[in-house]
Amino acid sequence: MIPDDVWRAISLLNGQTWPPQTDADADRFIAATAGESLLPLLYQAESLPPAVAAALPRHRAMLRLYQARAAKMRSVARQLCEWLAGVPFIVMKGADYADRLYGDPALRPMLDVDLLVPKERMHDTDALLVARGFEPEFPGGAVTRLESYNERSYVGHEIGVDVHHSFVQRVRHRIDYDAVWRECEAYTLDGVPAARLQPMHAFLYHALSMAKDEFTSPLVRYVDFYRFIAKWPSLPLDAIPLARQWRVRRALYGALRQTSRLFPDLDFSEPMARLLPRSTRSFMDRAILPDLFSPAPKRSRGRQLWVKVNLLDTVTRRVSFGAYHVYAVIAGRLARGRT
Repeated sequence: MIPDDVWRAISLLNGQTWPPQTDADADRFIAATAGESLLPLLYQAESLPPAVAAALPRHRAMLRLYQARAAKMRSVARQLCEWLAGVPFIVMKGADYADRLYGDPALRPMLDVDLLVPKERMHDTDALLVARGFEPEFPGGAVTRLESYNERSYVGHEIGVDVHHSFVQRVRHRIDYDAVWRECEAYTLDGVPAARLQPMHAFLYHALSMAKDEFTSPLVRYVDFYRFIAKWPSLPLDAIPLARQWRVRRALYGALRQTSRLFPDLDFSEPMARLLPRSTRSFMDRAILPDLFSPAPKRSRGRQLWVKVNLLDTVTRRVSFGAYHVYAVIAGRLARGRT
């Protein structure tokens, strides 16, 4: 179940009061919930404000669209597992969470299917996907054409697929990808052999992916994190040594801090204190982490990069990321000029 604080946050983030009082307010709230990828869970809620409960039957057509989309995504995810049988791959994010955290693919909407493959097998994966009707696209511009970029996006069969060789750009952190591959779990996705991250790796990757978006992700990502902790309550403390090793302490702190703001029943005071000194925690809370209960102001690219840099753990990593960013911009322009 989802605590009421999540529904309240959706209203406040969209400039509405909580709880909605009128039919129009309830309709706007339900539309905003769909925007946060939480509509299927809203229909599962046991207690809702009267205006929202009365409005839900009017939106069942939208719920059916979500369900049809989930079935389509699931079918293609299964096919991907079959088509890539000759390449090592790990299913990540929503396609994994649908089983591991939700137990029902219809409850966890996805925008695309995310896969991790070894860096040296990216070309093989590209050939296999193109042969099956997928076309590469570059939504981030010419920089996403660089081989050093951590992912490649594809569109086909009415869905998107993101193929990663790294969680994020490798200069940002010190992820032990040998351990990631060595410790991944075998499982089956609708009867087809597949692999997924082991729980602690998945937990840290989830925190890292939220930090990559400067903690402006849809609220479903926080619900995912909440469900990780509900299933493995010791993860926030157990993951600290690996967070230090991977240089993702600030990312994990941010995920814990923001999730505890959204879910006040969670107490992460001990792991947060062990992750970062008090002065750094204060700086993160004051200057880096966004307010989950207010509409986010539009940020300049400079401000966005400043936040990204300050979510990295060490000066060396920040300098390396800055250098990589300059290189990527120049290389991207050169690549664009050749096309």
